[in-house]
Amino acid sequence: MAAVLFLALSIGMFYIAVELGVRKRRTFLHDYHYQNLKEEDSAAYLQLMGVGFAVLGVCFVSFAVLLYLNVLSLPVLLSGLSLGIGIMFYAQYRYNGGIFS
Repeated sequence: MAAVLFLALSIGMFYIAVELGVRKRRTFLHDYHYQNLKEEDSAAYLQLMGVGFAVLGVCFVSFAVLLYLNVLSLPVLLSGLSLGIGIMFYAQYRYNGGIFS
């Protein structure tokens, strides 16, 4: 049952990744995430955020498969979450002037 939940989460992450990274729709983010964003940095920011969400999607798919196979899967989940959220924090810090600004 948990594997199905993580597969559903991964579909959501991939959908958001495509909307942000490919279609450049920043309406999927709250306005305070891009309030200090310069217009010329918008495409690069959205692409990096899309990559972060795609990494989370891959992480959730991998976790679901390993969970279904009864293999040690927690390191995959934690490393994927760290990498995906780290990429999003980097994009936020670099293009918006700070993580919480």
